[in-house]
Amino acid sequence: MNSDPTLFRASDGADVTIYRADPAGTAPCPGLVVFPSIFGITTDLVDHLDEIAAKGVIAVAFDPFSRGTDPGPLGDGDHERAVARMSGVDFGRLNRDFRELLHDLKSDPACNGKVAALGICLGAPFVFTAAADGELDAAASWHGSRLGGLIDRASEIRCPMAIEFGDAAPVAPIEEVTAIRDAFADADHVTVRIYPGAGHGFSHTGWSEHDPAAMAVARPALEQLLAGLAD
Repeated sequence: MNSDPTLFRASDGADVTIYRADPAGTAPCPGLVVFPSIFGITTDLVDHLDEIAAKGVIAVAFDPFSRGTDPGPLGDGDHERAVARMSGVDFGRLNRDFRELLHDLKSDPACNGKVAALGICLGAPFVFTAAADGELDAAASWHGSRLGGLIDRASEIRCPMAIEFGDAAPVAPIEEVTAIRDAFADADHVTVRIYPGAGHGFSHTGWSEHDPAAMAVARPALEQLLAGLAD
């Protein structure tokens, strides 16, 4: 498996930092693009990417803060710094970087043309919207924020999707979470899970809000979606 931090050249000529983990085999395989949380490409996310790639998926994440003055990964104790660097983000450009990376991976000869996306926290609404726009073959979100305003697009999502929430996350009030669950009540291709006691950040292994019980379900659910994209 080849795993390296590298650069992706965006359409405006800017270099965006990405981490890409490739499987050991040579046959075309599915791709996964991860839109990370406000903490960027953290070490625990790198571990997820490497492990997923070992199962036959090209796994890529990009740094949403590459274009800013404070790029790179942050840690569990860096919440104030993570929030502060959000103030300089161009969300339109961020979405274009994400979509361009999706299209680039889909057309990569190493990919079988099927690409999923995972949105973590900050990344969730971007992935949700891409799914509603028909850009994805599968989608997932872990402790997503700002999804409440997208409920009216729920019926437009046609690809398989797994949406994972904790019920103790202040940035995703339980009223909003249950409204999202109810919006997909009749959608057999979308699963919304709410983990009791799980807070915001439950996916970050080793961090203060990490919830192993939630991730024991959420990570295999993602892998199941990806397995469905293999030829």
